[in-house]
Amino acid sequence: MKDSLKNWMLPLLVGVLLGSGSASGYFLYQQQGHDAHSQKLEQQIQLEQQKQLQQQQEFTADLANKTSQFEQLVAKLNDELKEQKESSDRELAKLQQKITSLQQSTQKLTVTKKKLDTRVVQLKTETKQQQHVISNSQALFTEKANLQGELTQIKSQITQLKGPLAKQKKACDEFKSGTSWNWVSQADCDKYNTMNKEVVALEQKSTLISNRLEQLEKLTK
Repeated sequence: MKDSLKNWMLPLLVGVLLGSGSASGYFLYQQQGHDAHSQKLEQQIQLEQQKQLQQQQEFTADLANKTSQFEQLVAKLNDELKEQKESSDRELAKLQQKITSLQQSTQKLTVTKKKLDTRVVQLKTETKQQQHVISNSQALFTEKANLQGELTQIKSQITQLKGPLAKQKKACDEFKSGTSWNWVSQADCDKYNTMNKEVVALEQKSTLISNRLEQLEKLTK
């Protein structure tokens, strides 16, 4: 009985031991495969990380380069804009100076035109006055010449009348005295009065003409 039990358990124990050894070997093999895979995976991860890091560094360098180029371009554009603005400001300043100069010239021309217009009006007025004076002078000289001629005639008439007037007065006086032996009458007195009135009128007219000639002499000097 004991021998039969040993005989039964011995193969079982051997089987168990053999099974345990096989399992341990299997598990060991599996562990080694897993470690190799893990190492390979880790290497791949490291390579991927290095690749990504390199790409990131390249991207960063490229970005920095492009950023620098962009900043340089912006700086260049700013300089060009600044230069254009300064040039535009200079041109605008020159244009403003021209406008100011033209405005001043226009104001001066306006003032000059006003002065010229005023002078033209003055000259026209003076010309009219001179023409009026000339016309008046011509009229005055004409009047003066006519009056001088008329005065000469009047004086001549007075001179011609005074001789006969004196004789006629004498005859009238003799008639009035009543002692004259000459043939005298009232008709002599009437004739004397008529002649005397004519002479008085001529003398009055001569006086008026002489006064007017004195005025004309002053006006035509």
